[in-house]
Amino acid sequence: MKITHIGDLIYKLNKELSKQIDTLLKDEKMSNGQLQTLMTIKKLETNGQVTQEKITKEILLDKSNICRSLQKLNEEKYITIEISENDARKNIIQLTQHGQQELTKLQKDLQSINKQMLKDIKIEEQNITKNTLQKMIENLKVD
Repeated sequence: MKITHIGDLIYKLNKELSKQIDTLLKDEKMSNGQLQTLMTIKKLETNGQVTQEKITKEILLDKSNICRSLQKLNEEKYITIEISENDARKNIIQLTQHGQQELTKLQKDLQSINKQMLKDIKIEEQNITKNTLQKMIENLKVD
């Protein structure tokens, strides 16, 4: 049966991507959410110190989910969590060397998944899809 509704297509794509990523992460003892948190920390590190609040804003998940992800990543030695010298209420999060190495490896694997997903899709089609999805996200944002 061919899927015709765009929301159903997006849902199906998300499910397929999640399956691929879950398979990739199985040996790493990491969840999809933890990978997203790790990638967000890497992205935010380029703009200075990373705090839980910054991660929460970027990922748009609640603090308790982010806190659990950070605890697990810390236990697995992917990150360090230290109390801020300027504000004891804030924790500073940093990637460890182990976390950086694992993230680099996982990003290569994610690029392979992306390449497989976009196989035989022209750049123009990819750009139209990206622009359309971005507009859909903006349309659904609640301020």
